[in-house]
Amino acid sequence: MKLIAVFLFVASMQVFAEAHSQTVTLSVKNAPFQKVLKEIRKQTGYNYICTVEMMKLVGNVSVEAKNVPLQEAIDECLQKSPLTYTIVENTIVIKRKVTAAPTANVTKESPPADITVKGKVTDESGTPLPGASVNIKGTGKGVNTDANGEFTISVPDNSSMILVISFVGMEAKEVSVKGMTSVQVTLSKQEIQQQEIVVVGYGTQKKATVTGAIAQVGAKVLQSAPVPNTSQLLVGRMPGLLSKTASGLPGEDNASLQIRGYGNALVIVDGLPTPFNRIDPNDIESVSILKDASAAIYGARAGNGVILVTTKRGKTGAPQITYTGTYTYQMPSAFQNTVNAGDWAELRREAALNYGLSPGEFTEEVVQKYKAGTEANFKSYNWRDAIFRTGAPMLQQSITVSGGTPALKYFGSLGMTDQQSVFTSGDYFYKRYNTRLNVDATIAKNLSLRFDMQYRFGQDQQVGSIEDVMVDFSTAQPRYNPYLPDLTRNAYTGFQGRNPLLRIDAERRGYNRTSSNFFNGQVGLNYKLPFVPGLSVGADLLVSQSADYTKVFNVPAEVYDYDYETQVYTYMANMGNFISLRETNARYFQIYPMLKVNYDREFGNHRISAMGIAEQLKNGGNSLMAFRRDLLSPSIQQLFSGGQDFQDNTGTQSQMSRVAYIGKLNYDYEGKYLAEFILRADASANFPKNSRWGYFPGVSVGWVFSKENFMDNASSWLSNGKLRLSYGQSGNDGTSQFSYLTGYDIDAGGYIMGNTFYKTISTTGLPNPDITWESITNYNAGIDLTLWKGKLVFEGNVFYRLRDGILASQQRAVPSTFGATLPPVNLNKQSNRGFELMIDYRPKISGVQLSIMPTFTLTQNKWEYRDETAYTDPDQIRIYQLTGKSANLSWGYKSDGIFMSQGEIDKLAFNQDGVGNTTLRPGDIRYVDLNSDGILDWRDQDVIGKGTFPEVVYSLVVGATYKGLSLEMLWQGSTGFNFYVTGASASMFSNESIPYDYHYTYRWQPDPANPTQNINPKAQLPAASLGLNPNNIKRSDFWMKDATFIRLRNVNLSYSFSGNWVKKVGIKNLQVFTSATNLLTFSKLGFYKNTFDPDANLSGEGRNYPIHKNIAGGLRLTF
Repeated sequence: MKLIAVFLFVASMQVFAEAHSQTVTLSVKNAPFQKVLKEIRKQTGYNYICTVEMMKLVGNVSVEAKNVPLQEAIDECLQKSPLTYTIVENTIVIKRKVTAAPTANVTKESPPADITVKGKVTDESGTPLPGASVNIKGTGKGVNTDANGEFTISVPDNSSMILVISFVGMEAKEVSVKGMTSVQVTLSKQEIQQQEIVVVGYGTQKKATVTGAIAQVGAKVLQSAPVPNTSQLLVGRMPGLLSKTASGLPGEDNASLQIRGYGNALVIVDGLPTPFNRIDPNDIESVSILKDASAAIYGARAGNGVILVTTKRGKTGAPQITYTGTYTYQMPSAFQNTVNAGDWAELRREAALNYGLSPGEFTEEVVQKYKAGTEANFKSYNWRDAIFRTGAPMLQQSITVSGGTPALKYFGSLGMTDQQSVFTSGDYFYKRYNTRLNVDATIAKNLSLRFDMQYRFGQDQQVGSIEDVMVDFSTAQPRYNPYLPDLTRNAYTGFQGRNPLLRIDAERRGYNRTSSNFFNGQVGLNYKLPFVPGLSVGADLLVSQSADYTKVFNVPAEVYDYDYETQVYTYMANMGNFISLRETNARYFQIYPMLKVNYDREFGNHRISAMGIAEQLKNGGNSLMAFRRDLLSPSIQQLFSGGQDFQDNTGTQSQMSRVAYIGKLNYDYEGKYLAEFILRADASANFPKNSRWGYFPGVSVGWVFSKENFMDNASSWLSNGKLRLSYGQSGNDGTSQFSYLTGYDIDAGGYIMGNTFYKTISTTGLPNPDITWESITNYNAGIDLTLWKGKLVFEGNVFYRLRDGILASQQRAVPSTFGATLPPVNLNKQSNRGFELMIDYRPKISGVQLSIMPTFTLTQNKWEYRDETAYTDPDQIRIYQLTGKSANLSWGYKSDGIFMSQGEIDKLAFNQDGVGNTTLRPGDIRYVDLNSDGILDWRDQDVIGKGTFPEVVYSLVVGATYKGLSLEMLWQGSTGFNFYVTGASASMFSNESIPYDYHYTYRWQPDPANPTQNINPKAQLPAASLGLNPNNIKRSDFWMKDATFIRLRNVNLSYSFSGNWVKKVGIKNLQVFTSATNLLTFSKLGFYKNTFDPDANLSGEGRNYPIHKNIAGGLRLTF
């Protein structure tokens, strides 16, 4: 019923649009008929077709009409002429009246015969171009192609007999139809630089005139693969955009995106600062990133660059309805394998003997029983298979409706996503329902209205935290069966009350469920001042509100051991002790009013565009939490059923405001010399009045050298060449809030005096009355080249960024014995530098349109100044001092393999353990005495790797299109980063964890006949131990792994049907597609590759929910 209501609303809106557009107001006296037609076009958007001869037949007319139907106004103009008219698809066609046949005594010259010509317009790949314009040269008469790119037109015999065919983004073409009744027309793509429009700060601009470093992807890319999180679609698509994937867990699977490695960028969706992760990709028209001075227009919030998301809007034409449905099967891309019970028992025994300890229950006989697995109490079980299924489904559906008239255009959508996790319980999931309506209307002469509305409801459910699930899984001993004969009882795993199956079971353990409601609305008015050509004024109001309700319900559960011989259950422990319930309501709002003035006009070869904006952003929120324990029953999951003795409640409130004034000026001379000037003044409530205002300028210039006369000889191969330079400043006010004020915290604890409990407060530290913005300065130089009429496009940028005034606590000026918490001070300075490249090559071979687009980005950062201890020791300066060094370095010891025998330890020429190597054992890690002073200590540390975020990212998009068939592959990778193997992944049995399979295969293994010798030819890892060996857990390059990888991020295969059978069933376009995500990965991880995904935000212990590898299929129908 909701869907029907939406369609009825859209239909009624279309009827209103047509009625509205046919009302005009005219006041002319003795004016040429053409002037009347032009006025009608201004008011209604209707074009007209009328020959010069017909204009003369009408002559001058006088009309006085106020809000009369369009037809009535035209009738009054033509009443004394031999002409009439008809209205076809928003075009007024003036024609002669049909008169009675002449009598025999009257002779009249017969009009020239018309020739009916039919044809079809396609692009170079054979894809039909609906809406292409087909005009008869020299007449103004024309038609548009239908949904299949077909047209029929009557061509007068006495005309030029030449058709002019044009389409947005294509080169126009003239075709002679003399002596022809049908034609097939193929249009070539217009050069990208000439026709592409990019979204910039507070507006749009032709790419040919852009002087900043801006990258953009469009709707086609954003629909290339079905994903639940829009951020994933940008990975590998734009130079300068670095990424890591957080997780594959439903609801938490967003990609971490950084522009040039700067940090989290400001995200603007249709002008409003808001995350875009959960926007339906089918709603998005384009995503742009501002990487240099172009971001200065957003001032205080743009220090890390800006991501601009623009949603789709309606276009003139009949309603177009598109349905997209996909089904995706999600599988883990990498997942750890632990040892079976036999190998586990063997390693337990071996670890004890390696350190001279008793193996306890793990005698050789017991080990062999586990190896054989024939006795009931000595079998092996796979906890991974019990917790994780091989795959999980995800269903996504979307319906969009767009269309309208020149006076009223609309875009509406409905969408849903249902994503399941790979947990076997099915109790982890994410669901989203979204709707959107964007409307553009001309409500009066020169006055337009923009109205946008979005609503999104999401539900995210988990049971235990992923960390708890993975910790319990890592300690679940393979000798215990996950499922007991009595399925109502929970199995013991060998470690206290832990049980990963319980952690994922909502019925037995409870749940953590969040329901989110998000709404935003925008209304804007724009008025074109008729007395100043090119000048307009406008006002916008943007409002958003989110409301999150979280319910955390916990139920205690008992775990039991079971003896298969005696069939006796033994209670072992509890997971949790009380039935409890916690409910939280949180709300957040934004109010964003804006006034703006725009000026855009050409003066001969000069074009000037100017903009002024005044805006205020106010946001805030509040939350309320209530908790009770000891609920009456698990069936009554309400706070009123909780006990009175253990209850809690609290609340929070926040508010923030910013004010800004913005000016922007663009100058363009002949499309050859370009300049842009930006100045923004920001005031933030985060700072005191004396430092509240920040001023952020930006300047960029461009030189289109390909238009110079001296480049004429290169015009055959160089279509466009442009050099760009930019300088800009922006800020960051989000690092510290209200640090200029003295603040206090209410402590969690307190004191009991008598029978009364008193809360206590503590100071947040000293205030800083001079705190202010971080200042960020960007420099960028770039070149854009378009070769061979758009077949090859190249973009390159080099950049430098200086971040000054980074907040930190003083270390040098104030002694460590100072008795108060120091305030943050604008002290430190850091720089980033690098370059980025993009090539887009689009050759056509034997009717197959190919596309090859590689990108490459390198970015490095450095501490220009860091307030730190004044080191004097050369080694302290080398190791600990940060000033002047890369901020992406990791320090530790250099390793030299492992000791394969006691003899190697005895021959060691330096003191590695500090006590004459008496604690070293065969199978321990050998380190390097870098300074050769005979002892291993902190002075022997060196650079052993880099940080966890890549310094280099690269991608390659390869595509091929033949008629309706299209294939695209996206390869993406990163290098210049590491991850560190720690805890259970490094040391088997760390905190009772179960060893991974690589521990067993690649460990140093003692020879039973000579325990100080190794018998494992594959030995690369330390010997088995029951805990953390102090020697083997030193921070060193032994555990630092190169995370370089190349991944087949996406493969998409689609076919669009355009045959007559599609048209006969009422479908304009039918596309079927299949895609695969994260299909292949090549990395340097070696035997760690099944435990760690190099693209994930890695836990060094391998306790991550896996990133998904997806296979999907779907269809897209357009009516």
